[in-house]
Amino acid sequence: MHKKGQVTIFVIISIFIVIGVVLFFTLGGANWIYSFNDEQANDIKNNVDNCLKENLIEGLYFVSLQGGYYYLPNSSIKITDYSVPIYFEKGIKYYLPTKDLIGEQIGFYLDNNVLECIITYLNSSVYNLEYENIGQESRILISDYEISVDFSYLIKLNHNNKEILFKKFHSSIDFNFKDRHDLINSFNKIIQDSLNYVPEGKIMDFSLNNNLTYNVFYLPDNSVVYQLIFQNSSELKKPYVFSIGAKYDW
Repeated sequence: MHKKGQVTIFVIISIFIVIGVVLFFTLGGANWIYSFNDEQANDIKNNVDNCLKENLIEGLYFVSLQGGYYYLPNSSIKITDYSVPIYFEKGIKYYLPTKDLIGEQIGFYLDNNVLECIITYLNSSVYNLEYENIGQESRILISDYEISVDFSYLIKLNHNNKEILFKKFHSSIDFNFKDRHDLINSFNKIIQDSLNYVPEGKIMDFSLNNNLTYNVFYLPDNSVVYQLIFQNSSELKKPYVFSIGAKYDW
């Protein structure tokens, strides 16, 4: 009877251990599937995070150059290697994309570009690495003064007969999104309120008053592309440019 009780207790303890392990891998292992302190593993993680940061900056720049989009709406204007959405067409006004939509579009940029950087690093790494693409996913969060990315991708590290798996990566940049996009919305309002002409004088005054510069490109088919340029964009290491397309009935 005593031995039977001991067996029962052992079975119960074993069940709790199994449940604990399952919970650790499903909940506790959000960023790491195994807990470890390994200089080489941290080096790999840091390099992948740097790829994320580099592509986050490039994605923000490209999406803003395309008026807040990676995948453009139907009505847009082609300019060399990028295109610009039309936000004003023969008296009809269209809203600029929301913060969440711009974040989603930057995520599309990362999904299509970041793996090239990561795989180039993995292939050139001195470590014994294997990697599997089980379907990557980018999630962009834009707050008033920061843009961050969480990226899911599976990487295996074989080291000292131990297999370590990376599951999630994270990076962020400081970026004053709120103030810049308040100015972009004001700039867009000047364009839309001017109806059937290019408001050069108002744009010049607006730019001077806010320490900004701008471009105006006159294109065929009565199309015009406006660009508002923020020169003091140290986060991007180059000016931050937002484009707005318009089509007039001239």
